[in-house]
Amino acid sequence: MIVVKQISFLDTYPLRIQVLRNGIAENYQFAEDQNGDTYHFGAFQNKKLVGIATLIKNIYNHQPQIIAYQLRGMAVEENLQDSGIGTLILKYIDEFLSNNDIDLVWCNARIKAIDFYKKMGYATKGDPFDIPKIGLHFIMYKEL
Repeated sequence: MIVVKQISFLDTYPLRIQVLRNGIAENYQFAEDQNGDTYHFGAFQNKKLVGIATLIKNIYNHQPQIIAYQLRGMAVEENLQDSGIGTLILKYIDEFLSNNDIDLVWCNARIKAIDFYKKMGYATKGDPFDIPKIGLHFIMYKEL
C-alpha cells in the first residue's frame, strides 16, 4: 500500500539527488524550499519514502492573473517508476490544490515524462527548451 502525505523539504533531498541529478549532489536544493507557501509531498511504501514532489507558489507566465503553483522535483525511485506511484502523488496534489482554491498547476517536464503528464490531464505550452545538464523540457500545465 502506498501512502502520500506532506513531508519536510529535507526529506526530499536524497531522491532529488538520486533520481533527478543522477547521484550528483548539485542543484538539488530549491531557493523556495523553506518558504511558508511551498509544500513537499512524499509517497511511502512500507514506511519507506519512494516518491516525492514539491509545490512552489509561482506565477504561470501564460496566465499571470491566476493563482498558480509550480510542480518541481517530482521523482520516483527508478525501480518503481511506472508502478502508479507518480499517479498517486499527482492525484494527491490535485486534491490538495483544489481544497486550497488554487486554479492552476504547471511544471517544466522532461521529455521522457510528457506522456505521463498528458495522461494526468496536463497540456504542453510552447516549444521545447533545454535545461543545462538535465536535458530538453516542455512547459506543461493543468487547470484545476
